[in-house]
Amino acid sequence: MRLAILALLLVAGRAFAQSGQFSGSDSSKSQAPLPPPPPPPVASQSSSTPLPPPPPPLSSSAPASAPESAYESATPAAAADTPTATPEAGPEAPAGKEKEFVKGDLTSVGVNRLDARKTRVIAAFGYQDISNVRYALVYPQLEIRSGDFSIGVGAPLSVEVFSSNYPTDGSAHVVGFNNAGSIRKEDWDETSEWARVLTYLTYGHKEDHLYFNAGQRHTSTMGHGSIMRRYTANIDVNTTRVGGEMDAYNDYAGFELMTNDLIRWSVLGGVAFLKPLSLISDHWMAKSFSLGAVATMDREAPTRLQFESEPPCPVPGACHPANIPVIDSTHHFAADRMPLPIVGADAELKLVKTEGADLKVYGDFAQMMVTGLNGEQGGHGWTVGLLGRFNVGTETVSAFRLVAEARLLGKGYRPGYFDGFYEIDKYLDGGTGGSSGEPLTKLASTLQNTVDRKGYYLEGSWGIREAIGLTLALEGDSAGPQKNFLIHLEIPALSWLQVFGTVSHRGFIEADELLSLDDKTVAFAGARIKLLPILFVNARAFRSFQLDAYKSSLGTMGSLKYRTVGGIEAAVEWGWEF
Repeated sequence: MRLAILALLLVAGRAFAQSGQFSGSDSSKSQAPLPPPPPPPVASQSSSTPLPPPPPPLSSSAPASAPESAYESATPAAAADTPTATPEAGPEAPAGKEKEFVKGDLTSVGVNRLDARKTRVIAAFGYQDISNVRYALVYPQLEIRSGDFSIGVGAPLSVEVFSSNYPTDGSAHVVGFNNAGSIRKEDWDETSEWARVLTYLTYGHKEDHLYFNAGQRHTSTMGHGSIMRRYTANIDVNTTRVGGEMDAYNDYAGFELMTNDLIRWSVLGGVAFLKPLSLISDHWMAKSFSLGAVATMDREAPTRLQFESEPPCPVPGACHPANIPVIDSTHHFAADRMPLPIVGADAELKLVKTEGADLKVYGDFAQMMVTGLNGEQGGHGWTVGLLGRFNVGTETVSAFRLVAEARLLGKGYRPGYFDGFYEIDKYLDGGTGGSSGEPLTKLASTLQNTVDRKGYYLEGSWGIREAIGLTLALEGDSAGPQKNFLIHLEIPALSWLQVFGTVSHRGFIEADELLSLDDKTVAFAGARIKLLPILFVNARAFRSFQLDAYKSSLGTMGSLKYRTVGGIEAAVEWGWEF
């Protein structure tokens, strides 16, 4: 049923996107065609050299995490939003032809591994180390690309070889080879993880009139990011979800939809927007004015962890609760849950549009529509932002993208609530749930915040197509000195080599903390090398999260918190690419 719904949405979105791709009123479609322009005068010898073609789009190993705005012009780069020259009669380009303006995300922040995204049949064999357990990796893959459509499927199997960990029965000896030959059960122990055989299914590209993407690699941003910014479904090394997103828009309206899990649909998001002035004017400023609404929801947001039963205190008031969380059968915290909707309204307007610069201003409002267990009310926040995009150069174009936001944050509210750390923070705020007393979920911690704050968000990207891309981001607020930082670098410059790396660090105070890979940090890096037309090496390293809890004969053991664990993976890929 859910796949049928997705298919219907895709067909409806395609029809909607194609319904308004023509500028101006509908009456223009029925007018008689204009006569062809006269042939251009013969150019002199000095002006006969044709201009070089525009560079191809900046490649990435995965779909871009989000457009620069949910309300970007209804046409992709080099279409109606960018002036185009009249087709000429001869083979040579006219001297005044406009070059393509590079915009949109310049990097693929959020990617956690490299995928070729080509038609290919590959069998990968390699080595994997996750949290001190060594595996033999077997990964058959089939990927097909045809025009705007692409699909990748595969069955990654991690077969245990040796473990340096201690068993959960309290034994003093490491597991060693005792589990050799067994498939890693954490990869397949949840119903939604059986969808991981779908690596990706895409139609179109971000900022096309119609775009659809289902897969494991992408992150999600709704609108300008005030509620959801680079949400990542797969941050726990023991959980894999296949999510989906869909965009469709034309000159007058559009929408975005997302879910983190095509099996359970637990986190949902949507954006709808209108361009009212497009109905009366073709001017670029009028067409850039947008009004939108954003809504996101976690249908099963944890409100409070469930704790193990404790014996009565022999001396009333003299005992402190142990607060030992219950671990469920899927190795997650057992918790009380409730729906968490966050809604908002947005507006934006482009102020500057030239051949080399594009500048717009936007404003957002967001409200948490929830009441806590003790009657706490969800708060709201305001954001005013400036987005600038700049192109420098002619034959080699350097593209820059800058974002600056000022925020007013009320009690019981947190900006970018659904972020890259949400899937662990929702159980234990900050991964630990506080330093003393009962550990708090992210929802409980947010609702108990009684301080109004001022905040900021800064982001800068630079990229040269098919060569290099760099993104930096920093955010903080007046509640304390803690700040969040992100850096991402990708280098797809060579046909035989692709490299990327991402580090996301939250809650740092001093700059030297950024050099440490502690429990506040997530990091991914990867490289893919083409040795022969049929032989490749694909390697990656990561630092992500794992719940440090297990059940033994002595009861629930471990630190009962999320801790970062490292891993490496290297595989030889043998097969054919077309």
